[in-house]
Amino acid sequence: MIVLKDLLLRNIFVSCIVCIGFSFFAGCESKNPVYSRFCEDKNVSLPLSCIKVDIDNDIILSHNVKEALNTKISNDCPYRIEGEIHRASECSSIEARSTGTDFDGYVRLNIFDGKKCIYKIQSDFKNDEDSAIKRVLDTLKKELF
Repeated sequence: MIVLKDLLLRNIFVSCIVCIGFSFFAGCESKNPVYSRFCEDKNVSLPLSCIKVDIDNDIILSHNVKEALNTKISNDCPYRIEGEIHRASECSSIEARSTGTDFDGYVRLNIFDGKKCIYKIQSDFKNDEDSAIKRVLDTLKKELF
């Protein structure tokens, strides 16, 4: 009887530890996920063999994209990447300034074949723009290259 009681208590203890572990790790999921999707029709041969970088509006983003995709960059490529970093602090609307926001901005990249959008990817950030850029580029490389 004592052995059965000890075994039952040990199983309950192990189950509690496992449940606590799962709840701990479930709370560690990314608060800023990456959202990506193909535009209207995914009629693209993957993986992409090349990309042309067309990001003139943000030096930081342009540098990171060129560094991450350096072996795929070609000015003769039919596929073009455009992007932006939207910083909420630069927003001038009264509503945005008065209500605040859960994030400081977002990183967005779009891939085009000529003028036709083929892929979009985005992630929000709060106090860590560099991590958002990394998340977006890592996901982009996995999904397209």
